[in-house]
Amino acid sequence: MSMSPFLQVLECLKQAMQPALTDLELEFDTPAGVTCMTIPPTIPANVFDEEKLALFVLFVGEVRELLYLLTVHTYCTYRLIIY
Repeated sequence: MSMSPFLQVLECLKQAMQPALTDLELEFDTPAGVTCMTIPPTIPANVFDEEKLALFVLFVGEVRELLYLLTVHTYCTYRLIIY
């Protein structure tokens, strides 16, 4: 059973007023010769309250060192709407 267009628009507007993470970025510090690809390839612009975001990262290449610490940097802005 699908919602009417009016209810869908109302739901989107209600969600837009919720706190959200915006401007999400991921940065990987990988060893030389290793590249990474996120799946999906683009990160959503916003993650709203109570939403989940699942990303998979595929690392391609060969590590020459036995031990290497992989560093992942995340950057985002937290948007809070105050009434």
